Amino acid sequence: MATVIVNIVLLCTAALSANAQITSFTASNPSPTVGDTITLSCSATGNTAPDFQFWSGTRSSFNTPYLEIVESKTVSQAGNTYTATLKVKAILANNLRNGESLTCRTMLDGVESKKELQLTTYFDCSTVPVKSLNPDGNGATITQTDLGGGSLKQTISCPADTSTTKYKLFTQANSGEEITCTRETGKYEPAFLAICQETRAFSSGTGMQKMTIPTSAEKPAPCTSEAAGEWSISVMKQKLNSLTDSNCGFRHAVSCLKSGECTLDTTRSGCRYESGKIIMEYFVNFNSPVWTLVQRNGLVRLEGKAQFWSCSGTYG
Repeated sequence: MATVIVNIVLLCTAALSANAQITSFTASNPSPTVGDTITLSCSATGNTAPDFQFWSGTRSSFNTPYLEIVESKTVSQAGNTYTATLKVKAILANNLRNGESLTCRTMLDGVESKKELQLTTYFDCSTVPVKSLNPDGNGATITQTDLGGGSLKQTISCPADTSTTKYKLFTQANSGEEITCTRETGKYEPAFLAICQETRAFSSGTGMQKMTIPTSAEKPAPCTSEAAGEWSISVMKQKLNSLTDSNCGFRHAVSCLKSGECTLDTTRSGCRYESGKIIMEYFVNFNSPVWTLVQRNGLVRLEGKAQFWSCSGTYG
């Protein structure tokens, strides 16, 4: 009787060992970024290689929009351990739906074994466009910082100030000096990089003096195309642009010319006649740039009248 019992035990043990049992199911990277390749490895022990199957979700097949197979299933053996591997690539992020359940299933002689794992894929921020409110070509630089795992930070830096241009970062509710895209969201927050607001100094200015000519005055009026002699456009220009005449010229009336803080642009300055008025227009270049309208207007204001009669010089 004892011999019979021993034989029965041996037979049962042999039958159990013939059935494959999954011992592990792992992913080389359980939280990959879109674009990463992942190796799924499923190991089972038994005397015979089982039929390995990989399933996604509740499907009895590997069919998911988040992963694509890049290398077909292979099975290797080490003693009585069989390992199936499947290489897949993350093509969409599924973290916003808490990942996806994958199943390894073995079947041998009608006996099934299963093991599951959760695979969560994340966004790759390197594929997300970086948007900026700053105009191209103004010298600002954008620096990218890799935060790891597919997350990125972008930082905008304004150019250094120059003698004629100043820069100041201007942020709004939807923009910032730094914007960050995380692998969890796949979008930048704030949405835009801020503006490097540019302020240009005033290096020049202009102004004019108008004089109404009575209808009873002698014709033709000064600065008209018909005028001749000392009232012609060319001679009037000489008088107004004179830098040596004791009585005539813009230099006796324009603030910055009187103080020596600017120079007269004699090419552009002159006079014309419009609608019964002589318009004497002057253009000046500042010796040092100024930053405000108040400063500019103060330099180009008239402090008296620019005279073009009773001149001390001779013109013609």
